[in-house]
Amino acid sequence: MGVRTLYRILFESRLVDVLSKLCYVVWLLTTREGKEWMKGGKSKEEVYVLDTSAIIKGFVPPDDAKCYTVPEVVSEVRDDISRARLSSYNVMILEPKDWAVRRVKRMARLTGDLEKLSDTDVKVLALAVILKDRMSDDVHLVTTDYAMQNVASNLGIEIVPLYDREIDEVIGPGENKWKK
Repeated sequence: MGVRTLYRILFESRLVDVLSKLCYVVWLLTTREGKEWMKGGKSKEEVYVLDTSAIIKGFVPPDDAKCYTVPEVVSEVRDDISRARLSSYNVMILEPKDWAVRRVKRMARLTGDLEKLSDTDVKVLALAVILKDRMSDDVHLVTTDYAMQNVASNLGIEIVPLYDREIDEVIGPGENKWKK
């Protein structure tokens, strides 16, 4: 990546906040994932995107896995045990881009799940979309939420269900959920 690309990211992109632009560039330049992405390749690492339920229910990621979530999930984790668990995961907290949020909302609207998803759910899904698109093909969403699982499956994101709370059937875009 050259100076022109960095210039484009900083000054010509649609990122609103200067601080988020700076954080993004720092991420690109300092992390292995960012360096892999700049080279045009995807990492072979397992990536886990955590919903609040993953932290509260005690999901244990593999030792070599990378864990990510959004700031809203961190603020939803309130009890001491879950907070301790969250800090032990060494989670990277990222804010998803607007294009990914729009993509998730479009798919959720098509599958009929949009009304069931909170803003936090949409952001977690959007982060999974970004990580799958830019970083690794091995991205897993960890959640107990059926609507999130359905949208993620339709977006090509693997699901790690907790306590056998996995959807039985994926409802595709335009399918009637209430078949008789």
